[in-house]
Amino acid sequence: MKYDLYSDMMFLKYDLYSDMMFLKYNLYFREGMNVRDSLPRYMSIKQTLVYFNIKSRNTLKKNYIAKGLPVVIINGTKRIDQLDADKFMEAHKV
Repeated sequence: MKYDLYSDMMFLKYDLYSDMMFLKYNLYFREGMNVRDSLPRYMSIKQTLVYFNIKSRNTLKKNYIAKGLPVVIINGTKRIDQLDADKFMEAHKV
């Protein structure tokens, strides 16, 4: 049986795109670029992970969203506003 990479990529299209975006934004951290300006105002969950510099969706869900980080949901698509993320961080300073 011949391996069909294209078919596999179609199934993994979203995951591959998300991983590529994650790697791209992690490069900004290493190069000292401003991540805030490189991400859209309304960030996807994956982009929010990069913004907060965390690796796990569960961490975001349990330690941020469950504790009051607002999430915008439109037709099942979840977005987090950068301004809300900044306000959340300011409110939780010790």
